Amino acid sequence: MYCTRDFAEKRTYYIHNSNSEVLSVNDKPTIALTGATGFLGSHLMASLLTSGYKIIILGRPSKEETLQERIFKLLRWFGIEESASLLTFVEIDFLKPLLGILKQIT
Repeated sequence: MYCTRDFAEKRTYYIHNSNSEVLSVNDKPTIALTGATGFLGSHLMASLLTSGYKIIILGRPSKEETLQERIFKLLRWFGIEESASLLTFVEIDFLKPLLGILKQIT
């Protein structure tokens, strides 16, 4: 596994290269994205989704909403709710060992 730079539409994307079927759909790589609930991250997410990329959203829930609920609000705001099927959600916590992901995997 390694990362490469792919220049597209004057943006730089870091892409995970793998032969794994899980990480590729329609010859487009899956993108892991943090910051999707922020201004820049949400616009990047919307742009990638409308281009047909699958995205793994890494983020945290708020006190009132899960990560998935936060992202669905953004999808409705952008008017791209139908793209939700291209998303996978992984709640992370930078203060926990292994980002707190281990409990979600086991």
